Amino acid sequence: MYHVIKPENENIKVSVPMVKAGPIIRIKPWRITLNPYIGYAWERINTEHAYVENDSLLYGLNANWHWRMLNVNVKYYYQDSLEDNEDTSTFRTSFVGGISKHWAFTVRFDYMEHMTTDDIFVMAGPVYIF
Repeated sequence: MYHVIKPENENIKVSVPMVKAGPIIRIKPWRITLNPYIGYAWERINTEHAYVENDSLLYGLNANWHWRMLNVNVKYYYQDSLEDNEDTSTFRTSFVGGISKHWAFTVRFDYMEHMTTDDIFVMAGPVYIF
């Protein structure tokens, strides 16, 4: 994850490289795939006034359901901060419904906790599949 935020009189750069590992569990009769994982994140926040390092352990679960032209994906992870006791959670879900061989409609919802804010992101629209 990499963000550059440019408010007036400031430059903010956030980078969070992550590694994750865990088994993939397929429940074929229900068309579900689960991926519980643990991981590590190296969060770096650089502004004109400060530099913050916050390494974290990650505990998460990805779940995916796919049937014909429908797909639902749910992701959750808990970020356990090792340095500043500001633990956060992230929840993401998306739905993709196929309309034809090359077109679909998608809806995505994200909820992310941060040290100073909570963000909600909603996106919906057509998707071209190639």
